[in-house]
Amino acid sequence: MNSHLDMLTHIRADGPTQPVPGISELTEHLRERMAAVGDTAFQEFAYLQRVAAETWGAAATSHFALVLRKARVVPKEVRVSRWKMANTAIDRLPSEWQTSLRAIAARSEAGNVMSGLPILSSDYLGAVTTALCRYVDYARSRGVALVPSGADLHCYALWLTDPENTQYGVSVRAAADYLSRIKAGLNLMEPSIASPAREFVCRFWRERGRAAGTPTKTGDQLVGAAAIYNLGFRQIGDARRAPMRGVRAATVYRNGLILALGIALPQRARAISALDFGNTLWIEASDRLHARIPARMLKKREDQKAGDPFDIVWHNARLVAALEDYRRCYRPLFDDGTSLFPSVHAPWQTISEERIGQLSADITEKKLGVRIPIHRFRDNAGTDAAEHLRAGRLATKALLDHADIGTGDPYDHSGNAKSAAEFGEFIDSRRSTPTDLLL
Repeated sequence: MNSHLDMLTHIRADGPTQPVPGISELTEHLRERMAAVGDTAFQEFAYLQRVAAETWGAAATSHFALVLRKARVVPKEVRVSRWKMANTAIDRLPSEWQTSLRAIAARSEAGNVMSGLPILSSDYLGAVTTALCRYVDYARSRGVALVPSGADLHCYALWLTDPENTQYGVSVRAAADYLSRIKAGLNLMEPSIASPAREFVCRFWRERGRAAGTPTKTGDQLVGAAAIYNLGFRQIGDARRAPMRGVRAATVYRNGLILALGIALPQRARAISALDFGNTLWIEASDRLHARIPARMLKKREDQKAGDPFDIVWHNARLVAALEDYRRCYRPLFDDGTSLFPSVHAPWQTISEERIGQLSADITEKKLGVRIPIHRFRDNAGTDAAEHLRAGRLATKALLDHADIGTGDPYDHSGNAKSAAEFGEFIDSRRSTPTDLLL
């Protein structure tokens, strides 16, 4: 007797007028099949849902996916905290450097503000410590001093940017960042060993980095906020039209929301990862959303992480409808949590900010032909706001949550578009028969 074939036969014979098998019946069926055929039961059950969806429709059979996910996916260990990662990096440093850095880490994690002593974020401390570790490895392999002179730092930067250094080679901008972190780490451990020569080398490479630009930021990534926003809703539409409503469709829907919300609420990846129904995001009306993101998830100095949150209410009926549909029909397919962007592989956990950036880049590369990580959404939103909204740069300041209007300069690329448009109008006015100028 094969219960899988029996249930398939019943589904096909009963037809759409008969009741859909419930969660209890399906759970017991899957348990029996797992005992009989092992992991093959998962493939059988997925096919069972496909046949059921053809009979009763995707919405009426979405609970099949809940049963399958509960049986197939088990809770994963909680990710290692950022402070734990920073302390692990400190373990790799020379023992004489560890004491002072551990004291800074402990004081920073506790938020213990003391006059004249630094409070660092786990990310910054981790970046500084990692840069020091890499230099120590380099110094030991070449027999140079662990506390570098200016010349040592310069040679290290040359080695990092050597085109033939295929294992560790980086851009000039990245090398400049590494040198700055090494200098900062040395100053943290022992302020008295500050070196004018190191300062000069770091400044020299910083200026070279500025001149070279950022290789990960290109003009091609400025596709316009509307293009990214609409791509998000196309993803949502694809999920809604899927013939079977399971975790795969829910994931496509989730990814569409990352794009749409990344433009509608152009914050950094960490802030976006904090969105949670009823905790940091509320639907207040059919066209009104309220986001309140704690300061610890924002780009602030560590001693300001207990300060005021980012708090905004905005109107967007289309996005409200999409979020309502997601919360009701698709979000429960992951788990019974409330985070807006849950993990596929780790129930009751949220995807990381790094994963959000990777997903946004992967999707835009596939659909738009250019990789646009989530942080570059801010450039697109800021540029469009400055170019098209009546408030111009004032709108950019409010939209991107900048303390000063000048902070938005790197995000506002509207000047070139405006110049091209004005030049086009000028040329057009000089023609006897006006035509459009494509720039």
